[in-house]
Amino acid sequence: MNTKFFEDIIALIENESFSQAANQRNISQSAFSRRIQTFEQWCGFEIVDRSKQPIKIHPAVKDHVFEFKKLIHNNENLRQSIRSQFQKNQHLVITTQHSLAISHLPHLLQQNIQLNTNKKENQIFGYRYRIRTSNRQEAIARFLMNRADVLLIFSTPNENLDMLTKFPNRIIDTDSLIAVSSPTINIEQNFSKIPYLGYPEESYFHQVLQQNIGREIFSAIQQRITYESAVTENLRRMCLLANGFTYLPKSLICDDIVNSRLVNISKKLGGVELNVLIFTKKCEVLNTLANDLEY
Repeated sequence: MNTKFFEDIIALIENESFSQAANQRNISQSAFSRRIQTFEQWCGFEIVDRSKQPIKIHPAVKDHVFEFKKLIHNNENLRQSIRSQFQKNQHLVITTQHSLAISHLPHLLQQNIQLNTNKKENQIFGYRYRIRTSNRQEAIARFLMNRADVLLIFSTPNENLDMLTKFPNRIIDTDSLIAVSSPTINIEQNFSKIPYLGYPEESYFHQVLQQNIGREIFSAIQQRITYESAVTENLRRMCLLANGFTYLPKSLICDDIVNSRLVNISKKLGGVELNVLIFTKKCEVLNTLANDLEY
């Protein structure tokens, strides 16, 4: 017997009226009456004397209201216990680029947990997160090979992502790849002598810069490259120590710019607009992370 029928009986006992009880249960009176009839069939006798107003409910039923409420409570506790035990050992594998693991992912997960602790029905809270960071190509490959449930990546606005568009997805933030240097470096006077801290040819940001900042600028900075790393945090540290200029996601260095540890020199060297996209194979994850947590 579905516990909703016990809830119906409790409503009927409390209201002593089919119309008022149906309104409380948020269903039509005809549908409510049919559910009471189903309960009567289950009991094996008519529990309601419909010839009197207000209606009279058989004492054999009224005397068990406490048991009905206890049954509903225990049923819900059992459901929650089963769900909790199931989720306890579930892992949500998130694969992402190194820079996004620093700039975006901690905020997403922190806010998600805070949001879901206030919800009676949470869909993702209770998972144990496993984070897999790598370069963008490896992250996409891991997701496509079913080795991750969620993919978080950078993308340029007009980039072709046909291989991923079949999965539920959402743009959750916009960002930009900007040129920066230490404020101790005089860009205007010494620019031709300043080393470039760049990305390896196979890296995503190298390809993005090559395709978007202009051939002349790209060619000029590549000729002055003195240091290569695919890890944005590594390039950031080198830049903070005044070892040259580089291009970094703005989200990664907002505090550095606000506190004048780095300066934006994109007016001279250009930059690239970026989107932050989330892809998932679990719709409830997208609904929770993306809908609730858009920046």
